[in-house]
Amino acid sequence: MPLTYDILIDRNAPKDLIFSYSSNNVLQIGDYVAVFLKGHLAKGYVIKENKKASVQDSKMVLDRIFDVPLVLPHLLDLAYWISEYYICNLSQALATVVPPEIRGIDVKYDGTLKVKVPKARRKKKESYPGYIPLSDYQLPLLGEYRNLLVKLPIEKRLSVYLKLIEEEMDNGRGVVVLFPEVDTLLAVEDKFRKKYQENVALLYSGQSPAVKNEEWWRIRYGKVKLVLGTRSAIFAPLENLGLIIIDGEESDSYKDESRPLYDARTVAYRIQELIGCRVIFGSSTPSLDTYKKVTENRMSIITEEGTRDLSNIKLVNMKGRRGFLSKELIHYCKVSLARKKQILILVNRKGYFTLEVCKNCGYIARCPNCNIALVYHKDEGLECHYCGYSIDKIDHCPECGGKMELFGYGVERIEEILQKIFPKARIA
Repeated sequence: MPLTYDILIDRNAPKDLIFSYSSNNVLQIGDYVAVFLKGHLAKGYVIKENKKASVQDSKMVLDRIFDVPLVLPHLLDLAYWISEYYICNLSQALATVVPPEIRGIDVKYDGTLKVKVPKARRKKKESYPGYIPLSDYQLPLLGEYRNLLVKLPIEKRLSVYLKLIEEEMDNGRGVVVLFPEVDTLLAVEDKFRKKYQENVALLYSGQSPAVKNEEWWRIRYGKVKLVLGTRSAIFAPLENLGLIIIDGEESDSYKDESRPLYDARTVAYRIQELIGCRVIFGSSTPSLDTYKKVTENRMSIITEEGTRDLSNIKLVNMKGRRGFLSKELIHYCKVSLARKKQILILVNRKGYFTLEVCKNCGYIARCPNCNIALVYHKDEGLECHYCGYSIDKIDHCPECGGKMELFGYGVERIEEILQKIFPKARIA
């Protein structure tokens, strides 16, 4: 007896197109099927069995396009989460999870379904110099962990990765390793292939459609257990995934700039919640978010000295304090100068004051071209750093006539303050 399923049409539309179709064959959730929609051939995902829909009122599924489900159960759950968390359609989420090279294959129907899969013509491999050497590192005894930060130089991080990957693969589990840039990925590829040979697959944006199709299906059919890639490889269809490694975790490259605007690091945590895999971050300069997790003992850490807390980084809460420089910072500057050490202070604001404001009505002096706050320089007056527009300091508010005042700390003002505090120090 035919069964009825809800099919999500794979099409870029303002809202998800979900229709009920019947099939004489038993379909699996995640199957990619061909159907007729308004007389035209369409492709879609089987998202659930619909026992309430009438078989007589439903059109028939033409056939499965592939012999296995295109979307693994945990990736379908992930797509539902992406659609809610990043506010997009489920079809948009699945279009992110499944590469267009896989979904966009040529399908025709003339009584039987015909699928044309592109054949991979591999180019001669480009030679990438081994500028990242592999340095042996004695892995400390980690014990049980869910999340781990490897705070080491990259040559030592790679050594740690290889040892942790070996543990997972010996237990029959798969591993995904992400790198922020394609150049870094290709520079370290040989180090992984030397150890794991054909048990490695690559996924990154520079691949031809045919090569990506071939690599993706090698992963989906379980022919490889180790996937190397850039941001989108987080969605690799690995069954029994045991470990996700994100190298250079502080990089903004892990944020996608197209909708849905997902962050591969956040997605990795969600996958961990869904299937219980481990997540490892690697960086010489970890992000503050990751550092905070370490300080709160929510993440283990490997450093040069073994498993311990991060080095001398102190966060000072300036709430309720006046001025830009804390007493703690001034103290450490004095200690460093007494020891004949150099000091680097980073200030991400140009000018002397960062804005001019009317204290009466809140009016802010802005650039008429760019609509950003004008920055006050001692010599040039108020200036826009986008287009170069400049005017003299405004004494009275053009809105209410109130007195205009200057606020904020720019690098010029900080330099002047430091010269008063440390008159004998050479400041550049």
